[in-house]
Amino acid sequence: MIKETIIQARQIKLFFESHTVLKVLVLAALLFDTVSTVYFMRRDGIAFELHPIVRHSAMLWGPVLGTFLSAFVFKAVTSFLLEAFYLRGYAVYMYLSMICTSTFAGFYNFFTTAA
Repeated sequence: MIKETIIQARQIKLFFESHTVLKVLVLAALLFDTVSTVYFMRRDGIAFELHPIVRHSAMLWGPVLGTFLSAFVFKAVTSFLLEAFYLRGYAVYMYLSMICTSTFAGFYNFFTTAA
């Protein structure tokens, strides 16, 4: 029991010391994607969102709060927990793919229309 607690404490310490720049870029890309998603939902409607979790939370809590909770908070917390406890060796690849995907999605949301 004590040994597992010490191991988890070391993992958390390593989490805060590693990949700081990538984590900031991930948060910036997720925020960009979230803001652009709110923009397109208010412009075209919630029904055009393809991601089911984002769509349903936007229907439940509205396009701003629902999108922020599901698109930003959920994705950030999930990726950081995966890196902290399970996928440390793949963190760079995971973060780079998240940065690219979220940035592309943000531009896509701003520059396309549903009609």
